[in-house]
Amino acid sequence: TRYIGVTGVQTCALPIYRKVMRRSVEEALTKFEPRLKSVRVTLEPPSKFDVAIHFRIEALLRLDPAPEPVRFDAALQLGTSSYSVRGEV
Repeated sequence: TRYIGVTGVQTCALPIYRKVMRRSVEEALTKFEPRLKSVRVTLEPPSKFDVAIHFRIEALLRLDPAPEPVRFDAALQLGTSSYSVRGEV
């Protein structure tokens, strides 16, 4: 486990870092999760004292006869590098 100190947390809050994280999550899901298509990841605006990056993940779940929309809310806790995910189908 890798922990991020105060400086690391400040770096993670930078807009360019947040954009890279968003794009990385979207690319990873597109590449490694074949059950999903049309993956779209957006970032929730950061709150002042939150040490997490919050993502909204929207996609189509490949089902037969027709795909179903799914939505997940995920948070990357910067202090512990752990994710939490909640989803809706």
